[in-house]
Amino acid sequence: MNSRQNKLHVPPSTSHVPPSTSHLSPLPPPLHYTIGQCLTLDTIPAHREPLAQALDSGALPLDALLPICDRHLILPAVYYSLKRHGLTQFFPPDLCDHLEQLLQASRARNRHIRQQIDGINAALHAQGIAPVYLKGAAHVLQGLYPDPCERIMHDIDFLVPEAQYQTAAQALLAAGYAEFPTLPYQRTDPDTAKHYPALQHPDFPVSIEIHRLPVSPQSDAHFTAEIILSEKEPLPDIPHAFVPSPAHQLIHHVIHSQIANKGYRNKMCSWRDLYDCYRLCQHVAPRNILPGIQKKNQAEAYFLFAAQSLGLGDALFSTQNRVAHRFYRRADRALRHPRRHQLYLSWINLCDLLFRTYLKRILQASYKKSARDYIRNRITDPRWRKQHRQTVHRRLRNRG
Repeated sequence: MNSRQNKLHVPPSTSHVPPSTSHLSPLPPPLHYTIGQCLTLDTIPAHREPLAQALDSGALPLDALLPICDRHLILPAVYYSLKRHGLTQFFPPDLCDHLEQLLQASRARNRHIRQQIDGINAALHAQGIAPVYLKGAAHVLQGLYPDPCERIMHDIDFLVPEAQYQTAAQALLAAGYAEFPTLPYQRTDPDTAKHYPALQHPDFPVSIEIHRLPVSPQSDAHFTAEIILSEKEPLPDIPHAFVPSPAHQLIHHVIHSQIANKGYRNKMCSWRDLYDCYRLCQHVAPRNILPGIQKKNQAEAYFLFAAQSLGLGDALFSTQNRVAHRFYRRADRALRHPRRHQLYLSWINLCDLLFRTYLKRILQASYKKSARDYIRNRITDPRWRKQHRQTVHRRLRNRG
């Protein structure tokens, strides 16, 4: 076994911070595509032999692979896939022990989250409300993954009809949930926001977001709550709870990953998103959901990049769309020239900050009192100034 494998440094625990593409550094191309091979062993067993040879010879350095998987929140999924296919025999024993502990911790955490969901259901059912769970919560509850420990969750999202939106929030506030503390003028208006301000319970590990809209109208005005609610599907083992149809889950996934989280703009996709896409596409063909997405070029570009990254090629998705192929070439170039891509991200983040944040607010302040109040409340508050400096620093360094 290669001596490098005895000098591994793996983070002591898996992070639960959601991956936004703006802070994820591009991976070296061979390593990026190797992660795809690790995750798709169930579909393409032929990936096993080259992976075994690379691990045995040291050509695939674990001290590079595993920390990247951890940053992208897929360390449990990659390790569990390699374990199922007998590839962890090439890992040092102490590393296997450590990763087994991470798997057990992830299972225990998700069991606790399931208890949290049971409590949410009970509180809402007492008010005659049946939630429709979204995104990661829906994926775990319906058994999308070979083992629930593969999916790291940082919150629980669910959708309710507009008429029950405030009632749902009050029911959970009465059950012991509370809003995260914010500066008074930073609280969003629940009646105009996509979801109610995040709620946290002291006895449970993750926050919850009560949605009245699945996505913001700016991301996709056509994908409405009514569309999801009209085709919701019951969860067999959880009474009075639902998930979106497979097609709607995939549509929501694409809009959230590529438009809301700016994956298309940044020419990057988090591996947690790509793995979710892989599992969702086992239940619905990508081409079948394109009519339900307003921004089809972005969707086709994402599916093409996912197909190539996962090593599935045309078996997952193919297209003649020039925009999609241009995106793939640029995303692949970003993997091969990470420093250049980091400069690109810094530039677009700076432009966003100067023109879409500062200049937009200043122009609005010239004719709207609410915009003038918005600016005055913030620049006169030292807490906000400190918080804002930290936010600007992170954005310009591409860390969220």
